[in-house]
Amino acid sequence: LFDSGRAELKKEALPTLKEVAKIIATLDAPVIIEGHTDNIPILSKKYRSNFELSAARAFGVINYFINSENISPERFSALGYGEYRPIASNETEEERAKNRRIEISIIRKS
Repeated sequence: LFDSGRAELKKEALPTLKEVAKIIATLDAPVIIEGHTDNIPILSKKYRSNFELSAARAFGVINYFINSENISPERFSALGYGEYRPIASNETEEERAKNRRIEISIIRKS
């Protein structure tokens, strides 16, 4: 979903996010957006750590849902996990790309 060291969504992610937004819009439930990074140390003036970068990724998705899909902002929370919850090994570029992601959780009210 993201280039290394960047928080801007790739355009290829937008059709999927648009479909997710349709689901979110039909539900009256809180939504948590979690951001993740690969394990490459961040070398940026904009982000001081992978924690900051991962949080920026989460906020980027929230901004998309609010500004492009008109979903109410009070529905969303953001978390950034940096490089510490990988789903792939980080040994190759392909594996690192899998870790540059967000996860969306819709919280069911009991």
